[in-house]
Amino acid sequence: METVITDNTPPNSALSGAEQRKWSQMAREARAAGRLDPYESWYDTDHRLITIAALQHEDDTFTCVALAGDLDSPDLQVLGHYWDETDAIDASPPPVMPGALRPSTPHVPTPEISLGHLIHDVRQARRACDVGEAIDLVVGRDGPTGGQLVQLEEFVTLCAEFAQALDTRHAQRVAGRLGALAHQISALTAELKDAGEDLASTVAVLPPHHTPAPHRLGPGQRPLTTTLPATAPPATVRAHHH
Repeated sequence: METVITDNTPPNSALSGAEQRKWSQMAREARAAGRLDPYESWYDTDHRLITIAALQHEDDTFTCVALAGDLDSPDLQVLGHYWDETDAIDASPPPVMPGALRPSTPHVPTPEISLGHLIHDVRQARRACDVGEAIDLVVGRDGPTGGQLVQLEEFVTLCAEFAQALDTRHAQRVAGRLGALAHQISALTAELKDAGEDLASTVAVLPPHHTPAPHRLGPGQRPLTTTLPATAPPATVRAHHH
């Protein structure tokens, strides 16, 4: 983000009293109108969320501001306005080390069979049980990590927990969306598991005429011939003049 400096840009200043209330109201209105562009944020030693942002005025000029609090909270305050982001950061309360969602969780290796490998197996499959087994690997909960859909559900759930832990109103809305997606993935996993079990128990193979032709022909190769009669050329459509 590059703050646009104009003749109307106020000098560097920390704010208090009536001037702070005026700028804080301007920032809240700009946030509601989509004219507050966050640049960087951190927590200070008092556990306040500090954000550096560009505030766009109605005349399309910009001012760099330092904010304290949730950007969507009615209690959002402007600590000061500055020439640029560097001045704002230097004048703001210093950051503390950010937290981690689960810092002590050990790293778990990814599954040996990739989804791309399973897609290839299904393309080459000849028996129904082969495809059923591939589905089981995607939805199964065995092993240290489970199948890809199981991992996806865990991934989205953790993302929802992280968004919730950010403890801002905007992040809580995002957390709700992610949580709903995790539930949808769980339902999809259960439905796919049931369909896979049905397919795995199906005693069937592909008929010979379903053997697929190559998607791409190499140099010197000719397309497979067919015994079907040639299709007649389409009839010429004559325009009717009125």
